[in-house]
Amino acid sequence: MIIGAVLYLLIQVPGLLRAGMRYSPTLGLRDVAVRRVAWLMAPRVFGQSAAQLNIIVMASIASSLGEGRIAALDQAYQLMLLPHGIFALSLGTVSFPTMARAYALGDMVEVRRAMRTILRTVLWMVVPSAVALAVLRVPIVRLLFQHGIFADESTALVANALLLYATALPAFAASEILIRTFYAMQDTRTPVVIGLIAVTLNIALAWILVRQLGYDHVALAGAFSVANNLEAILLTLLLRRRLGGLDPSGGLWRSARQTLIGAGIMGAVLLGVVALSQYKLPWLSAAVPGYSAGQDLAVLAGWLLLVGIVGVAIYVGIALLQGAEELQIVGGRLLRRFRQAG
Repeated sequence: MIIGAVLYLLIQVPGLLRAGMRYSPTLGLRDVAVRRVAWLMAPRVFGQSAAQLNIIVMASIASSLGEGRIAALDQAYQLMLLPHGIFALSLGTVSFPTMARAYALGDMVEVRRAMRTILRTVLWMVVPSAVALAVLRVPIVRLLFQHGIFADESTALVANALLLYATALPAFAASEILIRTFYAMQDTRTPVVIGLIAVTLNIALAWILVRQLGYDHVALAGAFSVANNLEAILLTLLLRRRLGGLDPSGGLWRSARQTLIGAGIMGAVLLGVVALSQYKLPWLSAAVPGYSAGQDLAVLAGWLLLVGIVGVAIYVGIALLQGAEELQIVGGRLLRRFRQAG
C-alpha cells in the first residue's frame, strides 16, 4: 500500500517537469490560494473521520454476530467497490478538472452539462454491474473466495451480504459524481453535512436491526444501502437547487429509463440462464453444497465468462436498439484509447 501511494505520486512527476514546473519546498502559509485550499480541505478531513468511525462501529456490531460475519461483510463490500472504482471513481476523477474550470470561468451551463454527461455515463455502466452482482453473486463468490477453509457456509454469508450491497451500488456511484460537482464549485461543507446524516442513519439502523431486532449481518448491508440511497437523493435535491435545475432537456431521465430497461432485461435473462444451468451445476445455488475448487474451478470460470459475454451482448444490443448516447460516449473513449495505444 505504501509503495502504491509513492508510485501514485512519482508517476505524475515527469508530466509536471515537461510542463515546466519546478518544486521549491515551502509551506506558503501567506499564500491566499494555500489558505483557501486549507479552508476547503477541513470539512473533507472531518467527513473522512466520520466515515472511518462508521466502519469501526459497523465492525463492532458485526463482531457480536458470530464467526465470519465481519469477513463476509468486508469481502462483499470489496466486490461492490470493484465496479465503483473502475467506473465511478475513475470517471469522477477525470471529470473534476472540467467542472472546476467551468465554475472558475462562471460557466454554469458547462458545469451542468459536464455533470449530466458523466453521471449518465457512470449509471449506464454501474446499474447493469449491480444487477450482474446480484444475480451472479453465488458463482462469483465461489470462484473468487471458495478455496481452502472457505466453505459453502462462507459463500452463503458473503453472497447474502453482496445482494444488499448491490442495491446500494448505483446510489454509491452517483454520489461520487454529485459530491465531486460540489467540490468543483468549492463547496466542501454540503457533502460533508449530507455524509454525516447518512453515517448517523447507517449506524442507527444497524444498531436497531441487529442489537434490538436480532437480525443477522445482512441487515448491516441493508442499513448501508438505505443510508447511501438517501444520501444520493439529498445530494441530488441540493445540487438541483444550487444549479437551478439539472436536466432541463430531459436527457438524464431518458438515459436512466433506457438504462433500467436494458439492465432489467439483462437481469431477467441471466436469472433464466442460472436457473437452467443448475440442472447440470447445482452448486450455482448457495443452498446446494458440493462445489470443489480442485474439480470445478475451470468449469465455473468458463461458465461465468460465457454468461458474462451473454449479459454484455444483451445489454449493448438493447442500448443499440434504444439509440443510447452513452454507448457512443463509452465506445468513443475506448476507440481513442486503442488508437493511442497503437
